[in-house]
Amino acid sequence: MCKWPNWVWALIITVVIIIAPMIWVTAYSQDRSFQFVFSALIIVILAGFAGAVLGKIITNEIDLKYLISEDNGNASMSRFQFLLFTFVIAASYFLYVTGMVTKVNFDALATAGKPILLPNIPSGVLGLIGISGASYVVAKGIQKSAGDGSSVVRVHVTNSGAGYTTAPTVTFSGGNGTDARATAVLENGVDNGIGRIDVIARGAGYTSIPAVVITGGGGSGAQAHAIVEGQTVTRIELSASGSGYSAIPTVQISGGGGTGAQATAMLANGVARIVVNSGGSSYSATPTVQITGGGGSGAAAIAEIV
Repeated sequence: MCKWPNWVWALIITVVIIIAPMIWVTAYSQDRSFQFVFSALIIVILAGFAGAVLGKIITNEIDLKYLISEDNGNASMSRFQFLLFTFVIAASYFLYVTGMVTKVNFDALATAGKPILLPNIPSGVLGLIGISGASYVVAKGIQKSAGDGSSVVRVHVTNSGAGYTTAPTVTFSGGNGTDARATAVLENGVDNGIGRIDVIARGAGYTSIPAVVITGGGGSGAQAHAIVEGQTVTRIELSASGSGYSAIPTVQISGGGGTGAQATAMLANGVARIVVNSGGSSYSATPTVQITGGGGSGAAAIAEIV
């Protein structure tokens, strides 16, 4: 998937909006309406955005379950009716415009000097959309005032731990809430080796490849080498994961003519991330995350509520 920066996309869209209508109008005879051409171009751009959203839905980057459910996983009637109203009205307007385009003689209108415009949305339809949106806002306000509180939306792993042969159990306590549930996901690996090394500071001034030394943690055999780009350490690649590590070892970066580069190791048999299955409800404070079982130890995490 393309990972262009946002400013590149903004530049491309700006160029298309400004230049494309000029090229299009110039290519046609003067009896073509600029308003219609520009409106058609806007529709194409919106269709492109819709395609991007659909692509993210297909690749599971956008989770559809939150369209009709609360953050805690419970069904939401207010979200459902808002979604239903929006789709019904949008689909009706699309069919209306499609029917108009197939029946109107645009050449005759252009010859007569009449503008070619898309149809206006009736005020009654806009009123229905307003009522639907207002009812959603009121429902959420009543829900908050009723003391539903917050839900757990994310859990951040602060220590991956070591020695886990199966996924440990994740529980929540405190915070005055209930029903939050989550599942731990382990790093792939065997023999308590190192799964990866993350660069947390790139440093500067590296004119050659610095040495990477891995010490401590109760294990041995782990080896890695640094990748230098633009005189900074951009990443560290493992050449051997080692074995027997019961704690996170220390990663030292030295030599190469530079300073300031720092990195931290992640154990292969540690907890990589924690997935929230249900956010629960009524949390007025951040609950404590407890990680138990799985044959390992040392894993820690903190919850985030909204």
